[in-house]
Amino acid sequence: MMDSFTHFVTRLVEGPLEYKFAWLLALSMPFALIKGRWVERFIVLGFMGAIYAAGLARGADLGPIGTIKAIAVVDVCLMAFTIPFALWSDRYWPMWLLGCWIMMVLVDIVILMQPKPNIFAFADSSAVWSDAAMIIIWVGTYMEGMRRPKTKLPRLQLVFGNER
Repeated sequence: MMDSFTHFVTRLVEGPLEYKFAWLLALSMPFALIKGRWVERFIVLGFMGAIYAAGLARGADLGPIGTIKAIAVVDVCLMAFTIPFALWSDRYWPMWLLGCWIMMVLVDIVILMQPKPNIFAFADSSAVWSDAAMIIIWVGTYMEGMRRPKTKLPRLQLVFGNER
């Protein structure tokens, strides 16, 4: 029984879920850039910059511990970038997103505090919280699109609000 379950999970992870990060990235980021408003666009641009910086950190010859430290610095910068958007936005999903990144930073700190940090635990926790963040971005953008007024407003009113 357990052997068939292990085989099923292994095939699932090696099959369609092997590239789940790439699929989530390909679906959520362009959707938020095209359909989102200023909050979605700025957060997505920050997240894309963090993905690029993390890729540079992985490509540099820093060793496993140095790579974990570099990616943890990227995570802290991304969390700090998100704080103003979460506090000043009129939406709730940036708070959920900030919660994901706070958890990611806390896990980074816990892993770095260990005498011998585990690179696999770091990779797994980063994958879980990054996937959750992309799902939150997609759902938040989708729900915000449903909440918008259906009337056609001039472009300046959409940017600066309806106050006169």
